[in-house]
Amino acid sequence: MSLAKARQATAVGSHCLPSPAGSGILRDGDFSLAPDPGSRQGIPAGTRFAPGWVVTQRTIDFYGQHGAWPVPGGLCSIDLDGSGPNGVGAIAHAPVATTPGASYTLGFLFSGNRHCAAFQHGPLVKTMTVKAVGALGTLRHRFRWSTLHDHDAEHGDFATEAWVFQATSDATRIVFQSDDQPVTSNCGPVIAAVALAQN
Repeated sequence: MSLAKARQATAVGSHCLPSPAGSGILRDGDFSLAPDPGSRQGIPAGTRFAPGWVVTQRTIDFYGQHGAWPVPGGLCSIDLDGSGPNGVGAIAHAPVATTPGASYTLGFLFSGNRHCAAFQHGPLVKTMTVKAVGALGTLRHRFRWSTLHDHDAEHGDFATEAWVFQATSDATRIVFQSDDQPVTSNCGPVIAAVALAQN
């Protein structure tokens, strides 16, 4: 049995752990309503991989408590550069009710997967755009993570990030999109413990 299958087998019947901070107004920002995936790789666009979440671009990898790296609190995580030839991906949460003009904070744990960068010639600096999509337009903010000097998910290095934005409509869709090049990269920005709250 491969290591990936062994990890999936240990996860049967369990769910991803909840974030102590919660998910705010998101249905499942921490993926705790989803079964622990172990190591589920190459999930293609169009797949609903957790309640409220769908892959919107190419592929992603979804990792459980023992799936790939030590996330704080043993939480499940997403590598936005999925496995396979399609690589660089994106995910979106279903629209949530927001108040136009009100301020919101989107928080999440952030890191980068350096594992395959050397032999794949992928980027050592991972780049990700976070979007708040409303009926009247899209707000966006770019995040970068350098994996130099073992500053990566495999070594348990995660930072808590926060982005404050002003909602433009009564419903907002949150998107996390990898901007890594080349698009065949399989090691990308890593996120976990997503939460959205009104300020």
